[in-house]
Amino acid sequence: MRLLRVYASARSFTGYLRLASEFRSFHPKQPGQVLRLKLVTACLQWYNSIMSKPRGNPNWCQPQPPSAYAATASEFELQTKKLALRPDEYVDSEALKEWARRNKDHKFVPSELLQAWGFNS
Repeated sequence: MRLLRVYASARSFTGYLRLASEFRSFHPKQPGQVLRLKLVTACLQWYNSIMSKPRGNPNWCQPQPPSAYAATASEFELQTKKLALRPDEYVDSEALKEWARRNKDHKFVPSELLQAWGFNS
């Protein structure tokens, strides 16, 4: 079991070379060599399976279609839709004014409304 942990932790290229060199120096007449061969073979297969996996994004040079960057509604627009307000009702809405006071530093609020309500932008 200790041998298995040593070989299973060999993830570097030098570990791979050590495993390969032990695989080449196999002598079946020595005791325990069959188990050692199976262990080394399993470790080599494990290492090869890790190293053969493709890495990174295969589409890194292909631009995304324009629909991927479609504009979404801002939080301000969502709030006005939730309150069922028309643009001419924005300045008179107390609920929208309170929302803007709480969120003016985090979310988009039109600068004209901030000036109309007397908030510093």
